[in-house]
Amino acid sequence: MNSKIMSFHNNSNIGLYLFVNDRVLLVGKEVPEDCDKDLEKVFNLPVTRLTIAGASFIGVFITGTNDTLLVPNIIFEDELEILKETGLEIKVIDTKQTCLGNNVIIGKDKLFVNNEFSDSQARKLGESLGLDAEKIKIGGVSAIGSLFVFNTETKKGLVGNDIDDEDFEMLQNKLGYELTPTSVNMGSPYVKSGIVVNKNGFIIGKISGGPEINNAEEGLGFLDD
Repeated sequence: MNSKIMSFHNNSNIGLYLFVNDRVLLVGKEVPEDCDKDLEKVFNLPVTRLTIAGASFIGVFITGTNDTLLVPNIIFEDELEILKETGLEIKVIDTKQTCLGNNVIIGKDKLFVNNEFSDSQARKLGESLGLDAEKIKIGGVSAIGSLFVFNTETKKGLVGNDIDDEDFEMLQNKLGYELTPTSVNMGSPYVKSGIVVNKNGFIIGKISGGPEINNAEEGLGFLDD
């Protein structure tokens, strides 16, 4: 397992700028190029640099699986062409809720979406990945995707520690992942903003404390290796 404590331009919200699965490493153009070597070593993938609608917040806009990426319809044509070159299936989602990375949670057999999506949008999102979709809010948070990160290899994940027991049990049962409540960057429950993971390793925001780093290692299944 590889791991790295990182920040970009002294910003520990590193998850805003990256999308990673087990096949692609997408990096916002604002991320310093001298970070590329460390990123490639941790995730064992080459860096692909791009923007979405001219912005470097790749992790905010993109979600998906190891086979399919979902991107919002605000994506520019030249950006879409870069994504097509990855070899993954790219599906453009027509929605006003363009921050798909923050608004969608993809489980093994279930898709959860921001409760502000229309019923038809939720259904189409589910159909795009062949999953049933359900609209939810977690602890008053509609941007549910911001609270989670997963290791699809180990079937383990992290969830923001503000979650109540009822939501925790429901999500753990329906998502098919073993979840660990935690925080990142010295107390933030929005773990997606500060942790990025694939089967090979993870990076975590530089201001994260020792217990948060330990929770990430164990909760994502890397200490079982």
